[in-house]
Amino acid sequence: MRQLFYKSGLIIVILTMVSVLFGLCGIAVIRQKNIYKPIPGMSSDYVIFYPKNGQPSDCRYYSEILRQIGDYQMKGIKLQGGCAVDLGKSDYEGIKLRQGRLFSPDEYDAGSNVVLVREDMLKLCRQENNQTWLHIYNTDYMVVGVYSKGNINDKRSNKYLVNLYAEGILDQAGGSYGFCDNGVESIAAFRAVSENGKMIYNKAENETAKLNQNMQSTVNGAIAMYLSVSIIVLLNIFSAIYIWLRGRRKEIVLRKLAGAEIWQIFWWVVREFMIFVLGTFVLGVAVIKIFLIFLARWEFSASMITIFGTEMEWMGILLALMAIFIIGFAIISVVVSRYLHKEIIQLVRQE
Repeated sequence: MRQLFYKSGLIIVILTMVSVLFGLCGIAVIRQKNIYKPIPGMSSDYVIFYPKNGQPSDCRYYSEILRQIGDYQMKGIKLQGGCAVDLGKSDYEGIKLRQGRLFSPDEYDAGSNVVLVREDMLKLCRQENNQTWLHIYNTDYMVVGVYSKGNINDKRSNKYLVNLYAEGILDQAGGSYGFCDNGVESIAAFRAVSENGKMIYNKAENETAKLNQNMQSTVNGAIAMYLSVSIIVLLNIFSAIYIWLRGRRKEIVLRKLAGAEIWQIFWWVVREFMIFVLGTFVLGVAVIKIFLIFLARWEFSASMITIFGTEMEWMGILLALMAIFIIGFAIISVVVSRYLHKEIIQLVRQE
């Protein structure tokens, strides 16, 4: 009994560890497929565009094109440290203001040098005449609002949001790409612009290489980590399931002696395996949830936040569970088939 207890305890630990690693890998896979959104609250159908070779790439050129787009929820230019934006008809649910306000229509029309800053950027601002100012692109911008820092460890996270038509950025900064969001009508909204013949434009989901260009080293490192971890995980899960099946061999012998059909024995083993795996998988998901809570609260690793995020991706968890079931089913099919094709006397001797 003691040996069986130790074996069972070891199997629970191994399968829980396997569930955690598979779950994190599943979350990472789903996150890499998620479409990056420059501004929270944007739809997944937004369009990005950038100049063809030989065309200007300064913010003035982008801004003039974006002014022509009349149907939009929000539009803007992705800058090195943030975005230049016109929030237009957006309901603003994605931008969580801590204080202040958003840009006004008058500020858009006048090209005012106004900015929203991420709350952790306030320490880089200066106070003058009871007003907060941020110095970027060789110009002072008046801070009119402060928003939640969100996921600051994502290298693409915006430190600030500048008025899209601010005079200070038009000749000072080059944008990496422009974007326009009008839901499913985004392509149609941009196609109506007269200058679009000089631009490359596409749905964001088809331009993930452009959107993730600042994350390639992190992603490549994650892939290398997954390959090494996968080898260890596969060895553990094969051994764990095999040990679990050996512990069921006596029951297989007794059921075979009692005259049970092969399919009945096989279904009984599969059902027991599914119950056992679900129990350990729930433990693994609990460990993942605790890990993500710690990651969100203390942000102890920028690369882990980039790869795994701070929220549960339930599609990734489901993907991990399916992978464990498929591997387990394959091992059970091979091992149980070997047991069932042996004579009863051989199985009894082995016991």
